Amino acid sequence: IFISVFPLFAGGSGQFQLEKNKEIIVLSSGAGIILTGAVLKSFSSEPLTTPAAWLTYPLNPYNGSLASASNYMLAAGITALPFLIDDWNWDETTTLGVMYIEALSITWGTKESLKAVFTKNRPYTAYSDTPFDLLASKDRYYSFPSGHTSIAFTTAGFATSVFAVSDASPLMKYLFGGINFTLASGV
Repeated sequence: IFISVFPLFAGGSGQFQLEKNKEIIVLSSGAGIILTGAVLKSFSSEPLTTPAAWLTYPLNPYNGSLASASNYMLAAGITALPFLIDDWNWDETTTLGVMYIEALSITWGTKESLKAVFTKNRPYTAYSDTPFDLLASKDRYYSFPSGHTSIAFTTAGFATSVFAVSDASPLMKYLFGGINFTLASGV
């Protein structure tokens, strides 16, 4: 339902222009943050204890269906992006793509850096019925912050910001933002 109404909300990309020097700085910053996260992760290790503030964090067993549902909601939010293009030409498509990559690179690098500094076992590690491959993965202690959630909210914020400068009515802009952030919250 969400995806089928996107053509009603199309637009916004024509208001943006790439500036070579600015884009180089932003993309380089994103790459630097990603590199920082990778270096920090190479020195991180499994937590010996759980910080007291996280002891009350809800512990849930691994649920493959919920993991898949989260992936589908994330994908649904990302499918909104092409509908933000006003005129399907190389310049607008490239502009929107570069802007999204910039946002994702900064988010991804920040997420990876935080995961390396604040190692925390994933909630499913507390259960004996968790699949062995999940328990054997080094990723088992990189649960904070959530990668899916980080990308979902970056995508929602990006799409909402681009659409906000379109010629759509304020009601449509609020509806579009609300739907995007509802999907992100679902993730």
